[in-house]
Amino acid sequence: MLNQENMKFKELFELFPDAVVLINTVTKLPVAYNKVAYTQLEYEEDEFKKISISDYEALENPEQTAKHIDNIIKNGRDDFETKHKTKYGKILDIRVTVILNMIDEIPHFLCVFRDVTEEKKLEQNLRKSQKRFSDVAEASGEYIWELDANGKYIFLT
Repeated sequence: MLNQENMKFKELFELFPDAVVLINTVTKLPVAYNKVAYTQLEYEEDEFKKISISDYEALENPEQTAKHIDNIIKNGRDDFETKHKTKYGKILDIRVTVILNMIDEIPHFLCVFRDVTEEKKLEQNLRKSQKRFSDVAEASGEYIWELDANGKYIFLT
């Protein structure tokens, strides 16, 4: 029965759409991970299991990462955004959730890394588009409005 449960867990772990990594905080190396974790960073599996957080963390230097690790150990979890560097130098925007787990009295981090690079690009493009519209509307010297769902006017300029 336990073997069957382990197989189900492993299957769910692999099917998860984000990168999931269990990291030993002493060695800073991954203990377990799904395929998304190493393919997202453009590594082969045998390469990924030998690299530490500092090898792909692109926003914090190793000292900052060490402080961040200590902070997570103290607080038990963290949610933050950072940047990861792939094997070939591409920079990804990453949203991270980390939960502290004690395994054999050694702190481990269960990390979920979500690549939000495309989401960030879309947000940036939307902001640029809104700014262009606002600039054009302001330069036109005319009033621009729209009606909301209740028939009320919403003035844009």
